[in-house]
Amino acid sequence: MKFEWQFKNTTVCQYEQKNFTSKIQCESANTTSGLSLTLTIRNITPTDEGVYHCKLHLSREAANGQSHIKVEDCLGSTHKSLDNDTASCTFDSVYPSGVVHWYQGDSNITNASKTHEKQDKDGFYRVKSEVPVKIENHSQPYNCSLWMPSTNRYIFSQLVSLGSKGQLQWICIIMGILMRSFII
Repeated sequence: MKFEWQFKNTTVCQYEQKNFTSKIQCESANTTSGLSLTLTIRNITPTDEGVYHCKLHLSREAANGQSHIKVEDCLGSTHKSLDNDTASCTFDSVYPSGVVHWYQGDSNITNASKTHEKQDKDGFYRVKSEVPVKIENHSQPYNCSLWMPSTNRYIFSQLVSLGSKGQLQWICIIMGILMRSFII
């Protein structure tokens, strides 16, 4: 008898063989209702995506079945920054790869952006996008959004602004104008 789970033509789990790793757990049992072989995959990543085949071969019979694993719309973490020249958004552990759209107020400024992506060993992407900052228009925050073409929707959106640093600059400018008014 041969009873096993296969993925990409490789046996990942076999009946009566204890296979416990941090990634794959394989458990077999012989009960009154029959034989069972359970495959558990922990911390699924895009490289685990695909068809898993369960195969049973007896001396005169064979049976098989399959399970499909699909990884959809993953986003691990985000980071944003803004300096005098560039607004930046980084999306880590993205799957599948997404598209970054940029807005400032009601204006779509995506065409002015540069986006780079890199895929890691587990199949996740790091998507980093930057857009040049216009000095004359710091009053409106920038918005970067991660669009997933596979599902036709945004999965994350965030404002990128100078925040208190920009407000402090404006306060200093206004105080300078007020001080000049009192001196004159």
